[in-house]
Amino acid sequence: MLLYPNIKEIVLARQDIAEIYVKSGDYRKAIGEYQWLIKNTGGTRSDNFQYQIAMAYLKLTDIKQARIELQEIIKNPPSSELGPKVYYEIANTYYLEAHYKEAIKAYELVVSLYPNSQYAYEAQLGKAVCMEETGNLAEAIELYKELEKSYPNPGVIKIRLDAIEAREKKNTPMALKEN
Repeated sequence: MLLYPNIKEIVLARQDIAEIYVKSGDYRKAIGEYQWLIKNTGGTRSDNFQYQIAMAYLKLTDIKQARIELQEIIKNPPSSELGPKVYYEIANTYYLEAHYKEAIKAYELVVSLYPNSQYAYEAQLGKAVCMEETGNLAEAIELYKELEKSYPNPGVIKIRLDAIEAREKKNTPMALKEN
């Protein structure tokens, strides 16, 4: 890289270096490489590099910065492949920070923008989990039952429904249990 800084292979080399840093857990250095790549490349590749930066911040548990990086991608319409994933990850950042109302809105946005995407199912599940976390158990149960019909792994839905049922039984007053 130092001897031939202007050859086209430099981009591939920097990309490989960034991936090596990610695999070794040196996310800060990976971020630096991806930033260089964004500055020196264009188009959808930049979106992919920006996404990698966001994921590196998530691994560093800097959730707010990860969301900022993801929001940079959606300022311009992201590629059709990356779009649903980006919006879904934004919703997840709100969930991770326990901002459930914002997470629900963000999950709903994923479903409305990309209804046929695999992320639409995951977003519906995320929304139901958020409803559960906020104590809206009836709404969560309703959404889980809707998902049970179409979710790729119905066992997950059954586990969530069983957990709500157990939670409700635990919170039922003794006088009602005896009747």
